[in-house]
Amino acid sequence: MSKGKYQVELKIKIVQEYLTGKQSVKSLAKQYGVGVTSIKEWIFTLKI
Repeated sequence: MSKGKYQVELKIKIVQEYLTGKQSVKSLAKQYGVGVTSIKEWIFTLKI
């Protein structure tokens, strides 16, 4: 995955949905067509 492939707003939305407990990383990845690893990296980065 190249840097900047996904908009920051989408990353934040996905991480917020995960952190509120609405969905798992796997289900979010499937819903948005994003890799599980990418979402995990965003969660780590945005939680700091």
